Amino acid sequence: MIKLTNRSPFVIKLKNRQTNKFQQKTAMLNFYKNKEITFRFGKAALLSSFLFLSTANAQENCTVPQNFTTGNGIAHTTLAWDVPSTLPAYGYEWEVRLTGSETIIQSGSVQNTSLLIQNLSANTEYTFTVRAHCATMVYSEWATEIVNTRALSASLTTQIGTGADANAFFGSSYGPIMYANIVQRNGSVANMLFTEAEMETAGIPQGAGITGVAFNKINAANNNADTYPETRVRVLAANSETVAPLSMLTTLGDIEDTHTELMDNADYQLPDTIGWIDFNFDTPFTYNGQSLEIATVMYQNGQTAPFSTWITWQYTAGFRDYMIGAWPINTVPLDENVVLSHNNGGGQYKDRPNMQVYYTVSNVPVIVTATTTDGAPAEITVNNGTLQLAAAVAPATASQTLVWEISEGTEFATIDQNGLISGFANGDVVARAVSADDGTVFGEITIVISGQAPCSINFPDNAEPISLVQFAGINNDSETTTGGITPAYEDFKTLIPAAEVALGQEYTITVKGNTNGPFTHQVVAYIDWNKNNSFEDEGEAYIIGALVNSTGTDDVAVSSTITVPTDAPLGVTTMRVTKKFNVAALPCNTLGYGQAEDYSLNVNREIVAGADGIATTLISLYPNPTTDNVHLQTEQEIKSIEVFNSLGQSVIKANGKDISLATLSNGIYLLKADTVNGKNHTFRVVKK
Repeated sequence: MIKLTNRSPFVIKLKNRQTNKFQQKTAMLNFYKNKEITFRFGKAALLSSFLFLSTANAQENCTVPQNFTTGNGIAHTTLAWDVPSTLPAYGYEWEVRLTGSETIIQSGSVQNTSLLIQNLSANTEYTFTVRAHCATMVYSEWATEIVNTRALSASLTTQIGTGADANAFFGSSYGPIMYANIVQRNGSVANMLFTEAEMETAGIPQGAGITGVAFNKINAANNNADTYPETRVRVLAANSETVAPLSMLTTLGDIEDTHTELMDNADYQLPDTIGWIDFNFDTPFTYNGQSLEIATVMYQNGQTAPFSTWITWQYTAGFRDYMIGAWPINTVPLDENVVLSHNNGGGQYKDRPNMQVYYTVSNVPVIVTATTTDGAPAEITVNNGTLQLAAAVAPATASQTLVWEISEGTEFATIDQNGLISGFANGDVVARAVSADDGTVFGEITIVISGQAPCSINFPDNAEPISLVQFAGINNDSETTTGGITPAYEDFKTLIPAAEVALGQEYTITVKGNTNGPFTHQVVAYIDWNKNNSFEDEGEAYIIGALVNSTGTDDVAVSSTITVPTDAPLGVTTMRVTKKFNVAALPCNTLGYGQAEDYSLNVNREIVAGADGIATTLISLYPNPTTDNVHLQTEQEIKSIEVFNSLGQSVIKANGKDISLATLSNGIYLLKADTVNGKNHTFRVVKK
């Protein structure tokens, strides 16, 4: 007997005894809410079990994804949708198809309400569908969003100058073509300056390919003239650092020397009608982000009357000295010697006309530059600190969507998809920002991480101490008194000698401790083999045994063996020995009775036993402690020596077997010696 407290659907699973498989049935029971219902099943002999799955609550709260936002590149799209009051238990399932096709080309699931889909084709329409997966066999309806990837390049139009000013005579006569009801002219030449600020405001990015310009002619041909005559028209352009006012000493020869010719039409026919007149370039002009100069040259080909009309170009007031020009008479050749000072010396500026710019931009990523934000140093010096990174994709018109990853140093830090890097171990990390459109285009930045330490540990109820640790050269007796005299954590990482271990070798560890009466304490050792300041990685925990009813000074001890991984990084790492009442302590314990001690281990490639049977690395160091110099006693050739402080920062380097510590403050340092045969040896040095 089952009582429904919510509406259907109600799912029943039946297990067939012969096939050992479940069959699922869904019952629609909307009219039976708060009623008791009895289910009967035929062929009972075949049913070994059945299972009722009420899915009413999940179904009612299984919200269809809605209110999509998208961001597209040439080969990717990002999608996000509203976060519901309760996220579905199993996240969201999604599928991608080419619009109009039933074939699924990508699919997957995601736990949050955003998604990056890569490896798409440029300039293509896709249909994206997503649904919530709220419980076993419970889904929302599919939601659909149409997304379009960007083309490899885009053709755009913008305008510089929006004023509606006009002057029937001469106001902006020079550019780009000058006609007037005055006979005997050879043509006209003009040079117009559009500033870097104007170009930026118009949205024209560095690297854009300008394919043409247009000017707004606001009058038609006069006196019932059939057409304007055919003329030769040239257009030239230059990236420029020039500022207004333009020099009226400029010649056409200067223009030809500094500008690039983009159009030369010997039979240009100016339209009679009012409107924007296009001047399409034969070759695109690459804009470099500076100011832009556009020059026009019109050769009237000796034509004079009866062509008695003029042209008026729309302009914006306030830019009169941003254009220079000339309108030479027939007796003055329109050649390189013409001076752009109006009528070859009249000295009049004209109003610069408004201009439309036709340009293309590339959407293909070329370069990614990764940096820190606000010029912060590329370092993390605070334990468990973070550093915010930023990156920019060039050209700026390409999608700025990035995928952040760590290409080197994953054992030292993590990074999220906002570029926030979090340090947890000392070392160099290479963070990489990868274009979402092209995985081969990326930028990298190296972050130096120091000052990291393992997690803290505490036993707040009472310190019940470890009294002896023996392991690979360590033989450390410590205080046995319980309570406030002995701390719950003791740091013996600077203990000399440290443990010396070799790859692949097995070592015995022995531990004693005070159980504070007839109690049981579990002893566990953790070793940070991969040196990431975490003891929680696989293969880093060792159960040593249970201490029972010990004072810490008696003969009660626990022992076990530890084998050094063959792939452990060489050098110094940390071992944490824990002892806790009744249960094993986690490496970052915060509850109960017990104690923890940290020790240093030096991982070597191999260790050779000396004549007395004591393990030795065949290198000794003296004097230690020292006030100045230390010397390495060995028959091996030393390639380099490097000294590190307690933060893991390199403070001194030297070659040979001697190094001076005179400039260092008093304290304990690690000295690393590398031999020419590729081996390294680490020592603790006390500077006093």
